[in-house]
Order: sequence, then structure tokens, then C-alpha cells
Amino acid sequence: MRIAVDIGGTFTDLVALDDQGNLHRSKSLTTPEELARGIQDCFAKANIQLSTAEFFIHGSTIAINAVLERKGVATGLITTRGFRDVYEIGRGNRPEGYNLFFKRPVPLVPRDLRLEVDERLLASGEILEPLEEQSARAAIAELKSQKVESVAVCLLHSYANTAHEERLGELLRQEFPAAYVALSHEILRECREYERISTTVLNGYVGPIVTRYIISLERLFKASGFHGTFLIMQSNGGAMSVETAKKVPVTMMESGPVAGVIGAAALGEAVDCRRMISFDMGGTTAKASLIKDFHPELTSSYYIGGYVSGQPMMLPVVDIVEVGAGGGSIAWIDEAGGLKVGPRSAGAAPGPACYGRGGKDPTVTDANLVLRRIDPEYFLGGGIRLVKDGAVQAVRERIGNPLGLGLEEAALGILTIANYNMSLAVRAVSVEKGYDPRCRSPCVPSPWKRGMIRAIVFWSPAAVAVRCTPARSPGSSRSRAWLFRRCRPISPPGGCCWRISNTTTFKPACASCRKHQGENWQGGLLPWRSRPWKHCFPKGPKRRTLSCADFWICATGDRNTRSRSRSLKICADSASWHPSVLASTPSTRNTTAIPRPKSRS
Repeated sequence: MRIAVDIGGTFTDLVALDDQGNLHRSKSLTTPEELARGIQDCFAKANIQLSTAEFFIHGSTIAINAVLERKGVATGLITTRGFRDVYEIGRGNRPEGYNLFFKRPVPLVPRDLRLEVDERLLASGEILEPLEEQSARAAIAELKSQKVESVAVCLLHSYANTAHEERLGELLRQEFPAAYVALSHEILRECREYERISTTVLNGYVGPIVTRYIISLERLFKASGFHGTFLIMQSNGGAMSVETAKKVPVTMMESGPVAGVIGAAALGEAVDCRRMISFDMGGTTAKASLIKDFHPELTSSYYIGGYVSGQPMMLPVVDIVEVGAGGGSIAWIDEAGGLKVGPRSAGAAPGPACYGRGGKDPTVTDANLVLRRIDPEYFLGGGIRLVKDGAVQAVRERIGNPLGLGLEEAALGILTIANYNMSLAVRAVSVEKGYDPRCRSPCVPSPWKRGMIRAIVFWSPAAVAVRCTPARSPGSSRSRAWLFRRCRPISPPGGCCWRISNTTTFKPACASCRKHQGENWQGGLLPWRSRPWKHCFPKGPKRRTLSCADFWICATGDRNTRSRSRSLKICADSASWHPSVLASTPSTRNTTAIPRPKSRS
């Protein structure tokens, strides 16, 4: 049996696929104070014994929520002397050029916890100034006295030569064994100091939290008699072992939403729909993603918390656009008397007013209940009986009376604004990228067909509750929306479509690869010939059956211009690779390892 669990901000979903191909589903309220309890509730409702499972695939928002809510651990940063303010200065561009009140994102590490050591590397990897261990030990002692739980190490140009960072890591483990250590060359071995520091800090900021969470799940599984393989979804759409997740938890920032996109892509491949949009409306946010040729788009420039004030993360992530419009999004009136919906959410506790758990603010779920779009007797599979009087009171007192609107007018206004906000996510992944979300006649000339979206997949019950309005508005009234008679969240089943992946970034012209500079940039891939791939694969009975010949090594990268102010996305096709690379890496295709897909008939 293969089991997939997704923990969202409001609900926890479980889907199990047994050996006969039967699906078992269950859903429960998320328990923020103890997330594992929500998983136990799902198992109890589905009447499934964890001991019978062969695989357990898990997606969670625990990492990204810790960043968004700034509830990570106290983190220190060690960097090269003279460069500790790079993390706070960031980039010189202003996301909002005409906003006089624009404020840069607040660093996760305050300045007094950003310490420096004496060392210096050149961009080529040559050592200009050796690491002075006395300054390193002094920095470690200072962070230890500040009682930090995690230490991020990001030295200048360490992507070209890892010797100094490796020695710092050894000193940290000797002098400060209780600290969680994040080394930049193990997380992101690329240039661009600001993004590299930010990504490393993010890893250290959530590392202890994710590690404790995974350990609690492992204890639960051990007590339940589970002896199978435990996998964690990655932000790039693949799955990784728990050992890798503990070491690089920053790769699971979007592990929850990504599973749904992977499930939608698998659905598109099953029905031979090459271009489609996946759409999910959860309890806190709504998410949209573009799928082309059965694969979601990836981006290496991602901001946790939004482009304007978010924390940059330069790792491969499925390109998902999120807006603060979910079932628990709170409707409110601003100072100018305008109706707003989100981004604040009621969450699972206390939840919308109709839950009867103390919530007083009107939400999108309350508006749907007032307009009779939700059956109050069959919510959460009958697990929750909604209180319509609570929803009516919240919508009338907080929205209707202040704006002089009737009950149904106020509820409809809430949904209209929420639907428009969600349509912006659909536009961001389609129209703004040159793709037409309207399904036209097949007689349209071929060149114009290439940019058309053939379907929009709504893969959550909440998305169906809004009656596909995001697909119709604005300017996409002829979209084809795929709904299902028994709509269930695709996110957990998407986890059942897992693919093990391991993404590693490197600089082809680094010190260890300099002997290949005279050939071409792809010569830097030669060290992958003897790479111990097994470290990224899960433990289990099938581990030894995997070999390099069973995988594609997909190399894509951003090649910097001479000024390094711009980069060009390049994809190394096997036809253009250097013969030495082809000879050393069997079945090289086009630095992510993914299982070879079955050939299509």
C-alpha cells in the first residue's frame, strides 16, 4: 500500500492506494499544536493500519509557515569579514519604484548575530587569505553565548572552493555540537552572494523545526509498526529521503502545494492534454500553476512571502502563483470603507464563524454557506456540522450593516472579490506569460494553437465551491474546466505520483573542475560519474535495484553574462555534450536525477 498525506493550514488530507488499485480517502482538521495528531486522525477515519504500508509520501507547509509567521529558531550567520551586511543590503533594485514608503524585507538574522571571520577567496577559487581559526573560534563562542539554535555559514566565493567552509563546519561541530549547521556549498553552490546567503539562512532558520517534526513522525511510525519507505515531497516536484530533508529542509518549502500540481500533470498525461493550468483553493491561499508537455514549469528565482517583501530562495521550485484567497480568508472593511478579502485567514482554530468554535470574522466559507453553496449537514464528510446562524450573524454584522447591504448582497460581494483575486493567479500563469486561457475552435491556425491552454483543473472541493469563476473571469469565458463528480483533493494523490529527485548546483569552472576549462562548460559534469547517488534515495528493499543507467541526468543552468547582472537559461542536450561526459554518464539526457519514465505506446 502507498500512502500520501498533505498537511495544510486548515485540513489534513490522506489518500492511500492499495495493491488492488483501490483508493482510500480521509480528511481531518489540522492540529497546529501537534501536527502528527492530525495524521493519526486521518488513519483512524480511513481505518488503515500504517504497518501495511510500503511507502509513505508526505507534503507539509511546516517550513514555509515558520518563515511566513517568523516562528523559526534563533539563527546566527558567519561570513567573510566585511560582508556581513550583504544579507541586509540585498539588491539595489526596488520592486515598487514609485512607493515612497517601501521597506526592504526584514532579515531573519539580526545584525548582532551576523559575525565575521578572517579569510578570503577569489572568484576563481584561489585562496587569497587563509582561514584564521582563532577568529572562527571567537565567532562560534559568541554565537554559543547568544544561545542560537542554528548557524548558517556562507563565505565569499565558497562555491568555487569549499575548503574554508568545510573547516568551519568541523569547528562548529566540535565547539558547538548542539547547533544545527547549514553550509552554503551543501545547499546552493552558485554565485550571487545575496541569494546564496538568504537561501542558506532559510535552511538554518527552519532546520531544527523540520528535523524535530520528522523525528516525531518517525517515532510515530515506529510505534505503529511501519517498516516501509518514508519520503518527503520537494519543492521541485520530486521526493527525497528523510535524511536529505533533515539536511536541506529548505527544499521542502512548497512541498504541500507542489504535490497537487504533480497530480494534475499526471492527469493531463493520462488524457493527453499537453497544456493546462492546475488550480487549488485551500483554507488560506489559492494557487495556480502552468503545466506544459505534462511537466510543471520550474523557476530558480523564488521569494518566500512575495516578490516585494519576501525572502529570496535560489533553488528549483515549481512555479506556483499564490494569492491570499482561501476558504478561511477573512472579509473586512478597510479605513476607506472598501470591502477586502484576505490575506488574513481564520485557519483551523478558531476557523470560520460557521464552525461554531469561537470564530467571529466572516470568511469565504461563511459567504458560501449563506448563499447555500455548501451543505451544512455534510461538511468534512459529515465530521463537522456547520452553524448557519453563526455565518449569517458574522456576514450581516461585520459586512452587511456597515456597508448598507443585505445579507445575500454582502455574501455575494465577498465571493466576487475573492473570485477576482483568484483569477489574478490564473492570469499570472497564463496571460502574463503569453498563453491564452480560452479554449478556441480546433480550426485555429497551428501557430496560434501553441500558446493555448486546453483545460483548467480544479483539484480541491473549495475550488469547485466557487463555481469555476476564476476560469471565467476576466477574459476567459470559454475555458474548459475539468471537475469531478466526487471531487477530492489531488494533492495527496499527487504524492502517490512521486519521483525521487536530487538537485545539486555547482560551478563548472570551480577549482575541482578547472582541468576541463579548455573543453566546454559541460566538462564540469565529469565528477558526476562517480557521484554517490544512493545518498538521496530512500532506504528500503528496492534500493539496490537502482543504478545510474535507470536515471536521466538533466542539466540546466543559468549562464551569467559578463557583467553577471543577467543570466541566460540553458539546457544541455545530450547531442551537444562533450564525448567524455557521454562516455562517463550512461543514458545522459538533457543536475537533477529522475527515474526514467516508461515509454509511451
